Amino acid sequence: MTSASSASTSCLKECPGDFAYSPPRNFWEFAPVGELAITSCNLAAFTSAIDRTRRIFSQFSFSAPNPVLKLEPPIERAPSIGWQLNLSGSPIICGQEVFCRETEEILAKALDTYYVVKRVGDGQSVLQTSSASSSFLSSFSSAIAPLQLSSGLFFASQFPIKHHEITFRRFTNLVSEDKLATKGVLRVPVEIPLIGGEVGKVVFFVTHLQAQKEHKKTRQEQLGSLLAWMQEDQETNPGTLLFLAGDLNVSPVEDDGQPSTEKQELRWFFSQFEDFYSGDHDATGRRGAGTSCRFLENDLKNSGREEWELQEATGSFYNMYEFGADREIQGCKYDYTLLYTGDRNESGLKSHTEIRRFLNGLSDHLPLTTVVNLPASLKRAV
Repeated sequence: MTSASSASTSCLKECPGDFAYSPPRNFWEFAPVGELAITSCNLAAFTSAIDRTRRIFSQFSFSAPNPVLKLEPPIERAPSIGWQLNLSGSPIICGQEVFCRETEEILAKALDTYYVVKRVGDGQSVLQTSSASSSFLSSFSSAIAPLQLSSGLFFASQFPIKHHEITFRRFTNLVSEDKLATKGVLRVPVEIPLIGGEVGKVVFFVTHLQAQKEHKKTRQEQLGSLLAWMQEDQETNPGTLLFLAGDLNVSPVEDDGQPSTEKQELRWFFSQFEDFYSGDHDATGRRGAGTSCRFLENDLKNSGREEWELQEATGSFYNMYEFGADREIQGCKYDYTLLYTGDRNESGLKSHTEIRRFLNGLSDHLPLTTVVNLPASLKRAV
């Protein structure tokens, strides 16, 4: 595969209105900005039914335990996560694996100065999202119903969202346990007040792709359909900045520490984007010469770790069973914030990217924050 999938073969299906939107409870007008901070974070917040089922099965499994089971239940973690996100200094938050509705509500309440998009894909049925195994699922629909999940996508912005233009498209090719979720892609246009008085439009695509390293073909199809959508969007809205953020489940190093060639095989996809993290770091996750951490000191302080001798993380995933809550797997980074550039590959925008420490022990992923200097002029919001 060398290019995006055509519309006729797309594995994305539009789900009109399948989300909930809420404005900030505490509103104030934010000053114009010259840079934009975007944080992508996988919060590992499953429903209580899924959490209980996983814990029961883990007692009878001989395989390695799921690191998520080392975490406190999502509802207990949610207040701390909301607090830390408020302190993150990021006006744009792109969340994944926020499946638990109670956790969503706690986060939305904590982020009281943010416009929030939640319950994305909540109206879809497991039976709707399945094809080949639909007869099997139909036979056990009453047992499966409590286990079905939304997309898990969660978006928050301190800048106004053009909520009438929000779109969600679900993946139709999910396999294995991912079929229980309505994973897909959320498109959110945001109005950004710029220095000089102009209000520009920036569009965010948020996603969480098929999990498990053996399902590369499924992810390839998903990325092809996603790229085709973003190419079409750019043609319709020339000059608009299009960001892609989320957990792509693609990494140079897998969660077992083994190297992977998948990202190299997906060059046809990544060559269409600017990966700001690669501009700051080498292939092992080490920060390049001439750049320094911007957030580490405050993250350690705000999370009560100011006495710890922690360096910048060299990966965004860690296995607490093997390494503890402060030992990431070097080079394992499933989390991305990319800017669509097409064949240009580079935008020329200055940036800073950092894997953050403020969710240590609150998820099995660490957040990725990208700060991008905005151009003097953007396509006007209309």
